[in-house]
Amino acid sequence: MEQFLLGNIHKWLALHIDEQIITYLNHISVVWKERICERKEIFMQSLDIDSIRMVQFRMPTTCSGDAETIKRLFDNGTLFPGVIDPSDRDMLRRNVLSLDTVIPSFETFQANMHYIGFAAKILIRHVIDELPLCKSSKTRSPTIFEVLSSNWTAPEVVKVEFDDFDMREIEGPASPMPSLPGKIGHKTVSGPTLI
Repeated sequence: MEQFLLGNIHKWLALHIDEQIITYLNHISVVWKERICERKEIFMQSLDIDSIRMVQFRMPTTCSGDAETIKRLFDNGTLFPGVIDPSDRDMLRRNVLSLDTVIPSFETFQANMHYIGFAAKILIRHVIDELPLCKSSKTRSPTIFEVLSSNWTAPEVVKVEFDDFDMREIEGPASPMPSLPGKIGHKTVSGPTLI
């Protein structure tokens, strides 16, 4: 929580991007608890802020430099020094190196929120015109996603860009906030769908 700047929360909430905030915080939880630590308490308790700082913003399956750095830091014992058992360290190393997403943290969250905030302001100013605000404490104002979703109509044909200028039709109903796990074309699609 050291890098989590609480003073920014009111700015993000004022932008009415609740779904994006919740989605990214869930993404952090899934990556660390499930994918890295495999829900094992011993690993979760052994996480340290220095190790998190060394791996955040890295994407080991995509960037060979990131993968080599992570291997070197595991080999010299710098990463996750609280995990001592060799088989546990091997499992943790394997899990970190298998991540096909940027390794998230509260710092990556704040960096992403900075840019999502710009996008939200553009949507409010140029697409939505103005968010309806509720002045009653009993009723909350709608989020940007709710306002845009209420005006969204599913297309008859759903297409995804597989490569530059290569659009292909996919099966399945269209939704305003798709969740497409796995591989689509040559690109891996996973993690949270932000704006």
